[in-house]
Amino acid sequence: FGDYQLDPPWMPQDAILEHLPSRALVLDLVDNYMNTFEKTHRLLHPPQFQRELVEFYAAPQDVPVTWVAQFLTMLALVSGRLLKVSHLSSIYFRGV
Repeated sequence: FGDYQLDPPWMPQDAILEHLPSRALVLDLVDNYMNTFEKTHRLLHPPQFQRELVEFYAAPQDVPVTWVAQFLTMLALVSGRLLKVSHLSSIYFRGV
């Protein structure tokens, strides 16, 4: 996870993590991210990230805030993409 530490976050990390979607949805989102963004914009080492994700779910309180920030950024990117795709597909299937 690295050893770089930031000042304490404005919101406690456990309070941030309470807002995560279900683990099943998170795993689907991560899989979608790895099959889209990560294919063209290599930012992660996928096997290492998968190990870190397992560690995260084993002890979320032990994960550095910098990892959580990266994780939430991934989820936000792929969620935004899926919303756009879903919006476009609904327009397409309505025949507009």
